[in-house]
Amino acid sequence: CGAASNQARYELDVITVNTYSKAVLRAACGEIVNNNKNVDYFPAFETIYLTKSWDVYTNDLQHVSDKYMKKIVSRLSESYLNPTGIR
Repeated sequence: CGAASNQARYELDVITVNTYSKAVLRAACGEIVNNNKNVDYFPAFETIYLTKSWDVYTNDLQHVSDKYMKKIVSRLSESYLNPTGIR
């Protein structure tokens, strides 16, 4: 019983720390974007994290699939590049 509760506590700690670190990084990015007119933020992390489909991940459910990464890179390119270069 103790080992199971320790594992659950560890997993909760990892989730809490990971979520906190992402929030801090996102807040820092927001500050940089707000203070620099030529800087923008592309929500690649949010696109993956908020997707409701498990097929964005590889079989280990920890890494993003190559297919989905190509979609993100395509969206990034469409958002910031034009046929003659950077917008």
